[in-house]
Amino acid sequence: MIDENSIKAEVLEAVKEWGGRLQYASDELKNDKDVVMEAASNDGLALQYASMGLRDDCDVVLVAVSLSLIHISEPTRQEAI
Repeated sequence: MIDENSIKAEVLEAVKEWGGRLQYASDELKNDKDVVMEAASNDGLALQYASMGLRDDCDVVLVAVSLSLIHISEPTRQEAI
């Protein structure tokens, strides 16, 4: 289990398994692009736990929503990208 005292390596390992664990990380790590990208890459909803700055980062947002794109028809997916 991670908490606000967990180091980056521990948090990265935890969010690889389930991105929602980002909610338990320190504010510093919620603002770490590597950590947030890892969390968002397997759970787009993890974006809600990221810092406001990273919620506005196009790279992070694209990773978070890309999981949803697999359920969209090909023409619509191409238009969205």
